[in-house]
Amino acid sequence: MQTKSMYVSAEVQARYRAALAALVAKLEQDPYILALIVYGSVARGEAWEKSDIDVDIIQQDGLGRDGRHVYLVEEGINISADLISRGKFKRNLDAALQGSFMHAIRAHAKLLLCKDESIASWFAESNRIGERDREYQLLAAVSGVPALLDKVEKWL
Repeated sequence: MQTKSMYVSAEVQARYRAALAALVAKLEQDPYILALIVYGSVARGEAWEKSDIDVDIIQQDGLGRDGRHVYLVEEGINISADLISRGKFKRNLDAALQGSFMHAIRAHAKLLLCKDESIASWFAESNRIGERDREYQLLAAVSGVPALLDKVEKWL
């Protein structure tokens, strides 16, 4: 069975890169925009003809648009964008459990535009698994072992 990743072509990838380049060029001119992060199929290089582009647009604090979801179109390609304040972005990173569903979604994210070095630093650290998170994931993984050992003992 063929999967949609088999249909990824160089032409499609070029269209998506052009759309992202157009978006980056516009956001670079906006003094309130601090960073742009792309995630999802486009970030993984798996975009196909019907993909949209998923992005987080990090903006200055205090603009009153925090948490909005907007839809944009660049080069005929739909862009699904979350507007996030700098502070909320940091809080989200601090609260995220490494290995969680949201962490997995954004594991292949790419920072395409950054005007704030602290955001670049936070982003770089976000994929590092901390000791607390590692311990939690290990505990979750082994919590079912005693029940399995009982079954194995019964079968032997």
